[in-house]
Amino acid sequence: MALNLAHKSALAGLNSGCTTVARQMRLDEIQLSDEFSSLFPVNPAVLAQIVESIKKHGFDNSQPLHVWKEKGLLLDGHTRRLAVLECGLTTVPVFEHSFATEEEAMEYALGLQTARRNLTDAELLNALSKLDQLKNRGRPDGKKADDRPKGKSAAHLAKVLGTSTGKIEKARAVSKKATAEVKEAVKAGKMSVNAAYETVRAPSPEKESSTAENPSIQLDKIIFILSERKMYPAITALCSDLHIPQKVIESVLQNIPEKKRALIQNLRIGDVHGTKKS
Repeated sequence: MALNLAHKSALAGLNSGCTTVARQMRLDEIQLSDEFSSLFPVNPAVLAQIVESIKKHGFDNSQPLHVWKEKGLLLDGHTRRLAVLECGLTTVPVFEHSFATEEEAMEYALGLQTARRNLTDAELLNALSKLDQLKNRGRPDGKKADDRPKGKSAAHLAKVLGTSTGKIEKARAVSKKATAEVKEAVKAGKMSVNAAYETVRAPSPEKESSTAENPSIQLDKIIFILSERKMYPAITALCSDLHIPQKVIESVLQNIPEKKRALIQNLRIGDVHGTKKS
């Protein structure tokens, strides 16, 4: 509860526009949009619970629907709306808000959800995708939502979505770089954002630099695998064809068991002197 209250306090600081106190509104006056209704799919079990509660106690006026005033568009409360319809009611209490852009309206709708509960990784990825689509509308060609300063954008979205900056950066990397299969696995709840991020994470600059400057790191692995399979002639051919420096070869061979190392060295000596058996 403390976390939810803390997040509600942070939500109040977001641009929620002007808010009108709750009033009764006819259901047939409330407009729907796929942009908002698809943010969080309706959970049949939750819907059934709300329907049962309304039938027993009436609609809970402390949980009004949230509507974009100028458009009459439902931002939050899609499950409650369906429950009211199923119970045969014709009006419902609503809070009306004013926003300058659809992006602001969506951020507010997301903030209301995260004030009540933590988003799943699938919901987080979906929310980021929708926000980026809105940000990219009307931008000049070639300009994208993630062209904004990375830290500032991630920090803002972390506040909106009630998560960490690091989680936002990982989710955005997955959304941008992961394969379709990986993204579908996250959306289906079969893979976490952290696991998906590991499939697209670039090697650290230090590791990349170390590998580039020291080719023996990769050569070591190749020669070890070939020696385990007793493919000694392949090792000598590899060293010869790639013109690998003697010092590098000697360094790599130190990691090979002594008997295997001797066999490889004898083959190499035979190659050098032209005594290799045909």
